[in-house]
Amino acid sequence: MLSTGYQWPSELAISGSFNIGGVLKSGSTCCVMGELSTVSFDESSGIGIEAAFGSLEVVVSYFTGINGTATTEIDVCLPGDVIARDTAVIEAEIEWQLTVLARASLVEYRLGPITALAGMEVGFRQADVSVGNGTSNLADFDVGESFQTSSGLFGYFGGLRCELAGMKVGITFDVALTGFGDMSWSHDLMSLYGSIGIGF
Repeated sequence: MLSTGYQWPSELAISGSFNIGGVLKSGSTCCVMGELSTVSFDESSGIGIEAAFGSLEVVVSYFTGINGTATTEIDVCLPGDVIARDTAVIEAEIEWQLTVLARASLVEYRLGPITALAGMEVGFRQADVSVGNGTSNLADFDVGESFQTSSGLFGYFGGLRCELAGMKVGITFDVALTGFGDMSWSHDLMSLYGSIGIGF
């Protein structure tokens, strides 16, 4: 089964600190120190493949170019060894994200060609994340870091399946309640998948 996916805006926990060079608004060089805790990412769309084995479904999805920003407090080194506290906005991007989900149907209801189902899901997510330019009232800087993250997830899903003229179509709403590993999220992570093919 081929599928397309939509992922709602999310807020992910990405922890790390930085101590880098920057440029003051006046043009002078400076140092910038700060920490990241959470990054807010935009909505995104991707592609995927789904397969069914009885009441078990396996989904592999791939998303790219998910833009995000982080707002954090920074310390800026000013001339005369003065340290000033400021608020900065830092750009981030999930360059690619690969997710593997296993859905287990616990409840199914059939009405003619339509089947409604719901159940639990577990999965694994791998992503390549980059943290780039930052700006504040005092200075501009570039964190310039890129790293890969791995995390597991646990949640639930609900969906509809319909068979028409030998073709099967479906729509599934996934909710990841919690994540564990390198990258977790501060609220439910929601995705919507639509699929079409010759079987589930």
